[in-house]
Amino acid sequence: MDKGIAIAGTIVIDIIKIIDSYPQTGELAKILNVSSSVGGCVPNTAIDLKKLDPDLQVYAYGKIGRDQNGSYVNSVLEKYNVDVIGIVQEDICPTAASDVMTCKENGVRTVFYNGTSNETLSFYDIKGKIMENIDRIKIFHIGYINQLDKLLADDDEFGTILASLLALIHSKGIITSIDLASFRSDPNLINKISTCIPYCDYIVINELEAGLMSQITIRDPICQKLNMENMKKAAQAIVNMGLQAAIVVHAPEGAYYVSREMTVYVPSLHLPNNYIKGNVGAGDAFCAGVLFGLYHDFSPEKCLQLGVACGAANLSESNAIDGMMSFQDVMKLSIKYQ
Repeated sequence: MDKGIAIAGTIVIDIIKIIDSYPQTGELAKILNVSSSVGGCVPNTAIDLKKLDPDLQVYAYGKIGRDQNGSYVNSVLEKYNVDVIGIVQEDICPTAASDVMTCKENGVRTVFYNGTSNETLSFYDIKGKIMENIDRIKIFHIGYINQLDKLLADDDEFGTILASLLALIHSKGIITSIDLASFRSDPNLINKISTCIPYCDYIVINELEAGLMSQITIRDPICQKLNMENMKKAAQAIVNMGLQAAIVVHAPEGAYYVSREMTVYVPSLHLPNNYIKGNVGAGDAFCAGVLFGLYHDFSPEKCLQLGVACGAANLSESNAIDGMMSFQDVMKLSIKYQ
């Protein structure tokens, strides 16, 4: 059997509400539609990988409650033939959930998040199951690490428990990768995330997260224009924190692959008006494309092209997984809107 990709970290039920506009404090917005979907790094990225290639072995690692939402997560993952042996179910906390408020006009989302089960995911929840499966894994990806409170607890040797887990997995010859969720500036949190970087081959994050990690301003605070040179500098600064291979930074305008040896940039696709129905899960779709490319040893440019096309496919639907297509169809989309 070919080795596969392990996706670990956050698991969420998304309650997606399409609204007419996002209100100011104290104002009212009209809810136009309500739907539910799996969300978080694990379901989004794992299912996107299986939709790209149903024959790819994909393993899920995380924690859910022993509740209706947890059962729903497992059923959806099993529907796409994602291996769920690494998912722990517990009675003491409910499955994490988010209210995702998506503006109909522009597809921009605002998320209200209750972390519960994700915040208690521990070293021992993952270690044993990973070690049992280690010979069948080529890439181990975990996200969104800033929402995994117990794993970011202090460790005397490695700085954080998550860093010790990544060090263990990396020592077995596994390619390691991390992802973040957007967060407010917090020096303590940035320091905790930084402890993981020397044990990572790749980081796949957006431009806002790269700016926070590097303390480099990437978007003009007034007009929000992207500073491409600063985006590249931020990526280089994170590589210099001890990253083993490369960082991939994505933004609506395009994406960078930056290592010590090279810098590669690919612009976003030119999507038609009214194409975008929502951007929930777009970062995970991009990440799935990059991981798929790394798994198949694609060039950095082709990894970026696939990631950008996967992100564009995601934008065609309001939830996190319905927009993804097969690898062949995603590449056709890339050519159509290049």
